[in-house]
Amino acid sequence: MINWLSKNRQTVARGFGSVLALVLLAVLIQEQGDGELFSAFRRVSPGYFGLALVVLLVSRLFAILRWHILLRQRV
Repeated sequence: MINWLSKNRQTVARGFGSVLALVLLAVLIQEQGDGELFSAFRRVSPGYFGLALVVLLVSRLFAILRWHILLRQRV
């Protein structure tokens, strides 16, 4: 078990981080009330939301490009 854990430490940490994020999100929704949270989402401008998605996509594309260049240089 310890050998498996040492080999998969990064995967376990990612899984734990994801579970922690979901738990914290559930606590936030429970504390704030889902009506207030969804009301805040409804107030967000569709244009700004779309712009945020485009910026996120461009950011991810640059990250992919960076890793592609770094990994290509290694080979």
